[in-house]
This record gives sequence, C-alpha cells and structure tokens, in this order.
Amino acid sequence: MNKRSTYVTAGVVPPEGGTPVGARLRILATTDLHMQIVGHDYVGDRSVGHHGLAGVATLIRAARQEAAEQGAACLLLDNGDLLQGNALGDQLAQMPVTPTHPLVACVNHLRYDGLGLGNHDLDHGLPYLRAVAGAIDMPLISTNLHLTDPGPLRRWAVVSCLLPAVGGHPSSTLQVGLLSVLPGRTAIWNREVLEDAAEIVSPLESLRSAALTLRAEGADLTVLLAHMGIPQKGEIAAEEDICALAQIEGIDAVITGHTHLRFPGADHGPRKGVDTQAGTLSNRPAAMPGFGGSDLAVLDLALERDARGGWRVSQHHSHLRDNSAQTLADPVVLSAARISHIGTRKHLEEVVGHTGRPLHNYFALAMPTPIDALTARAQAEVIRKGVAGTADSALPILAATAAHTAGGRGGPEHFLHIPPGAVQRRHIAGLVPYQNAVWALRITGADLRRRLEKAAEVFAPLGSATGPLLDPCRPPFHCDTIYGVTYA
Repeated sequence: MNKRSTYVTAGVVPPEGGTPVGARLRILATTDLHMQIVGHDYVGDRSVGHHGLAGVATLIRAARQEAAEQGAACLLLDNGDLLQGNALGDQLAQMPVTPTHPLVACVNHLRYDGLGLGNHDLDHGLPYLRAVAGAIDMPLISTNLHLTDPGPLRRWAVVSCLLPAVGGHPSSTLQVGLLSVLPGRTAIWNREVLEDAAEIVSPLESLRSAALTLRAEGADLTVLLAHMGIPQKGEIAAEEDICALAQIEGIDAVITGHTHLRFPGADHGPRKGVDTQAGTLSNRPAAMPGFGGSDLAVLDLALERDARGGWRVSQHHSHLRDNSAQTLADPVVLSAARISHIGTRKHLEEVVGHTGRPLHNYFALAMPTPIDALTARAQAEVIRKGVAGTADSALPILAATAAHTAGGRGGPEHFLHIPPGAVQRRHIAGLVPYQNAVWALRITGADLRRRLEKAAEVFAPLGSATGPLLDPCRPPFHCDTIYGVTYA
C-alpha cells in the first residue's frame, strides 16, 4: 500500500481585500532515477520489482490531485543522475536528442518544474548534456558548476507557482527559487569531461551568494536540490556537509540524493542536525527519495507571512511514497520509452564472445572472483601496452577492481553471473556499468597499504558484541580487490 500523507495545516483566512496570510505548498521530488524509466534490469533482463518512472508518474498524479483538493500549490522537481545508469541511457547518449527522446518526452509529459544536475549526468559529455537541456521544457540547474559554454544550462532559476484561491480571495503567484549543487569531487570523477571546459566550485560559497541573488530576483522561497548524501559525523569536508548547506540563509527546503538512501526513515543514524523522524536537516524540511524510481518524496509546507510581508515555512510534513510492484504504470511514460526499450533489449541479446566456464562475482567482498580477475587482466593489459617502451615498463602492474555489483543497496540479486557458453552484450554491460576510463598511477608500498586499508572500511569493526559484518554507511563499491599482489 502506498503511504499517504496525514498532514493537516491550520486554516488561514485572508484579510478583507488583502493578500492571503497563509498558504500551502506541496513539493514532489525524485532523485537518482538513473534512466530507470520502465523498471527493467537490462543486465539481468528482468523487472526490478516496480515500474520505474512509469510507476512514479502514477504517484505524482495522485499527489497532485490531493494538493488541488487541499487548496495547495504544487511543484515537481528532480535532484539529478537522470541521464546515466543503464544500457538504455548509454544507447540514447549516442543518438541525436529530439522531442521523442524517452527521457525528454517523459519529463515534459510529467511537467517537471525544474531539474538539478547529478555527477553522473556529466558521464556522456557536455554536448549531450546541453542538447538535453535545450530539449526539455523546464530549467536544468547546477549552481556550483561553472561552464565556459553553459548553453541552456542555468546556475539557478525562479519558477512561478500558482497559489489557489483561499477563502474567496483570488489566486496569487508564489515565486520559488531553485538551486542545485554537485559534490566537489565531481571535478575528479569527471575530469576528462570537465577539463578546460568547466570548474566545480565550493557548494557552500556558491550557495551563499546564489541564495541572496534569488531573493533579490523576487524569490519568495528557495528549494535546494543537493546531489549529495547525509554523512555521518567526520565523513566529509565541512563545505559539503548537507546540514551546513541547509543552514544557509534563504534556504527553505532541501532535497538530497546521490547515496541512494531514503530520508526520513531508518536509513540514517542519529547525528546533530539530522531528525530522521521529522525529516529535517538543520531544522529545514528535507527528503531523499531513494533511487531508480523507488520512491516519491512529498514535502507539505504550511506558509505564513512574516513581519515584513514575506513568506516563511511555519509547519511541514515530510514523507516518502513507495513505488511498489502494485503501483500502476503510466501508459504515456511506457509508450514514450517503448521503441527504445525494445531496441536496447534486442541489441543486448547479440552474442559477442564465448566462455568455457562460469564467470561470477559472488563473495566479491571476501575473495577474488572470476569476473573481477577478468576485469583486472583487461585493465592491466591496457596499461602494459600504454607504458611499453617507457621507463615505467619495468614497474610491476597492479590492477584494482571495485565491488560494483555485490549485493548491498542493490539488493540480494545484485550480482553478476555469466554461464558457460555464449557471452551477450548484456553481460558486457554488467561488467562495465559506468563510463570509466582506465588510468595508471605510480604508487609506493605505503600507498598500496593505505589503499588496502581504505578498501577494508566497508567492514564493521569487530567488538565484544555481535553485529553486522558490513558497515551500513559504506557502499560495497568502496571495496577494491588489488590484483598483482598477495595480501590478507
């Protein structure tokens, strides 16, 4: 059963002949959809257990209808990592962007009011990103990404939101400012794309100035789309602490993401500034709606006038609505993706090789696996050819493979298995889930030891009491297996 809001705000009556003294705003949000339009696992060629964005579309329609019945204005936002994540996204990135591009068609059909940028949205290159930004009907925003040639991308936006008539008073317009920030490490992760073309600046400093600019441009409220998670204390630099960003003057509500977790709820532990029950970060209303279309975030805000006549949030209710297998799929979304979906599945059926033995990555956190060994061998061969004839050719070559598909947040079926026989393109898509380049670094023995210790942080420290083997705050892909060296 889908979760329903029980939020009720006190009735507000507008003064005779004046503007309303109170109003309601509902913010709906998605994040980290990763091209999961129809709810299909292209590597395993099976359903993911829900209908992806097609199911979320049904939740959106119901939530909007409720808002209209309650006399609330309504906004729909996305917090990034839309364009990358599966074979469908990889194929579409190689084609011209037209109005029939499945993602473009879907976000336009659903009437999103604004989209934030995620780090993986840069994976397919800046020309593709600009093409998508030019084809959609809403602003695509990144406040701390400074592009030499931004094209249609924007640093911020102010969108108009209709406040329905209250108590016989005519409707009015609420101006909502939108800001969006990427992790600073995007400059490292996407160096090949951004070098000489863009700069990632400090989220904290960029938001401080942008929030003031939005107010000057007439924003009544400001929503922050922060493509970064909710870390435990000490996990991340202060300038990327989401609680510090939420405290910035002018920020009224926050949508988070990137870590594929849910908020409010039990996915996050206690920490100063984080209320997992009320759904607040530094006392600001907040939500993080999972990943892959797993949830729809719903923030219900009660607004009232302050002493200067501006709007402020007086009450809120934050919750997530589950996109379950029982959630009906929106037929328009399914139709928009149908041809590309069928074409991608057919492309992935193509046989590209053969294996005489099974290949898998079961127990990748505990031991070397056949798939990781194959990946490491391929990486080492690329580097060996690259350094041939140089002074580095005499150095031993080590290869690191990350446990990208090792259960974890992807669920108990989140593993790779290639049976003996034909190797299809979908198997290769599983081996290379991201648009990663192969790099080589010169390291010392001390560097190697630190790298191995860092990889071991996915395991929880052993104490006198029994507990989980893995640290729930560390995703499995933080664990590297190093090939070419013997260690325990």
